[in-house]
Amino acid sequence: MYTSAGSAALGLSLLNRATSPTDNNNKDVDATPTKSSPSAVALLGHSRGSVATLRMSLDLPSSTRKFIVLVSPFLMNESKSSSIASKTTTTSLFQSFDIPVKKKTAVTDAINAIKYVMFGIPVQYILRRLVGGKNFWRKGLQAAWGDPNKLTNNDVLRFQYPSIGKGWEKGILSYVKSVATMKSSYMPTYPGGEEQLLQDVLKLPNTYVAIVHGTKDRVVPSSYNEKYTAFYPNLRFVKMDGFGHDPFEEDVDMFVDVVKDLMKDAKFQ
Repeated sequence: MYTSAGSAALGLSLLNRATSPTDNNNKDVDATPTKSSPSAVALLGHSRGSVATLRMSLDLPSSTRKFIVLVSPFLMNESKSSSIASKTTTTSLFQSFDIPVKKKTAVTDAINAIKYVMFGIPVQYILRRLVGGKNFWRKGLQAAWGDPNKLTNNDVLRFQYPSIGKGWEKGILSYVKSVATMKSSYMPTYPGGEEQLLQDVLKLPNTYVAIVHGTKDRVVPSSYNEKYTAFYPNLRFVKMDGFGHDPFEEDVDMFVDVVKDLMKDAKFQ
């Protein structure tokens, strides 16, 4: 059972891992079992968060039993050509002006500062004005719900309240930027793309992976993930009829029943 203390400990460990030197090839974590290593772990991921879930499973010792449920996952494959092109353009630009390494950093920092003042601050203001209202969340959730008519005012408020806080708009901008540039270590920079990440997790011993997807998901259509079952026979795929992108929000009890059935199938009790 998750507790506040457990969540804080998990968050601290992830922060420590993120700030430690790595080679960004997912080989930076020593997965040797320790006294504190759990014998079994259940991991759940949703949409783009499924990528973090899969990567976390690779960090666990091979002896640890892993029960993984991905809800409406959206896995991306890195465009090598665009990545190489962007690096080539940047390199050739600095080379053409013969700018020393230290000056390159200063020039880059200055450009980023100008971009932030010109675009970052205004966009953050617009986001706060736009996202802070109920109508924004109502329309967004109606698009995500399988049956928009089942969306309640309480559902809208649960999503709206966090937007009252400060700092989240910077996170959204950073996320959008990382998606656009494909350079963040949390984005599809896994060698071979994120479908390869899924393959590598499915190859792990003592590992059970299932995808749960609503049939009326308009954000990530179920057909997007159902295709994986033809290539990976050990991947379970469960449809939730009539549900959208957030089945665990639309009907908590039914979603829990689905997970319980999967746990029985995996003999994960």
